[in-house]
Amino acid sequence: MYLVRLLTKCLITYPRWYRNLSAAVLEGLNGKYFSKTKKKKTNSSLTEAQQSKIEDCSLTLHVIKPPTQDRVTFDLFDRVNRGGTRLNNQEMRNAIYQGAATKLLNELVSFESFKEATENAIKPERMKDRYLVLRLIGFYLWRKKQLLSVKERGTPPVEYRSDLEDFLGKTMTFLNDPASNTFCEKFPASFDEGVTRLPLLLLDQ
Repeated sequence: MYLVRLLTKCLITYPRWYRNLSAAVLEGLNGKYFSKTKKKKTNSSLTEAQQSKIEDCSLTLHVIKPPTQDRVTFDLFDRVNRGGTRLNNQEMRNAIYQGAATKLLNELVSFESFKEATENAIKPERMKDRYLVLRLIGFYLWRKKQLLSVKERGTPPVEYRSDLEDFLGKTMTFLNDPASNTFCEKFPASFDEGVTRLPLLLLDQ
């Protein structure tokens, strides 16, 4: 998923019926089709020489197989991404664990109750808000012994051993698994109610 998004951003989209709207590297190709179409003008497509260069380009792919620890994956991401903006760990987790986990985090940080409870101090830039909410979910499930290591035989409870990054990775893995469906359905309402009450609880202290 991360590779697809990266290529979409940096290169012209390959199929001739799609247009690349915001290429960051090949800006001269913005708005162009890969090849000619019957409905579009000739000057809206790449030249044959440009098409050949893209078709002849080779890609080196590194397949990261489970159960590779997150810190190894993050190190590879960091090495590959040296030429661009350096991603923080939450941004890398967001790229690696696409699915129900990222959808849940996006939903929770969009609640007005969350923004009011944090006084809009937790900004969405660099996914700081998602990082905070993910930590909350991880330790909430862990304290309730509901956080399961779904990639291990027998799905035992996740043990927290002071490796926060690995712990958060396992949390997102669990959220992407069908075993967490009930939690993902019910937790948003509980979260909204909890953060709504939070300012009132703090005022009573």
